[in-house]
Amino acid sequence: MSTMTSSPLSGTGLAAATETLDTARSRSRAASAYGQQATGKGKSVEATRQAAQEFVSFFASQMMQPMFDGIKSDDMFGGGVGEDTWKSMMIDQYGKEIARQDGLGLTDQVMTAMLEAQEKANAAASAAPSTVTEGNE
Repeated sequence: MSTMTSSPLSGTGLAAATETLDTARSRSRAASAYGQQATGKGKSVEATRQAAQEFVSFFASQMMQPMFDGIKSDDMFGGGVGEDTWKSMMIDQYGKEIARQDGLGLTDQVMTAMLEAQEKANAAASAAPSTVTEGNE
């Protein structure tokens, strides 16, 4: 008789994770649509998405770096300074691919935070009193 252990992604855990992911995606879509309305340009939102993806890429690469530091090279196939250089480039490419596929699920959340920060900055800039006086124009 086998006993099944509870997994965080079984039953209600899976439903909660799916609901959280769906909520994040819908917020991202709403932020994207809001950004297009606020700026009047889809380019700004695409630039923000690209910046968010680059951030996630860098984050993933930095997260994986310690993992690869512990791997010793095989004497038969390599080692030395060249391997360290190529290994760092490989890790950067892994990070870019993870971000491209949104493997960590962070790109939409980072983009939403960036759009919210832009909106707050725009609101603060439009609410700030003008410092131009008639004599200084």
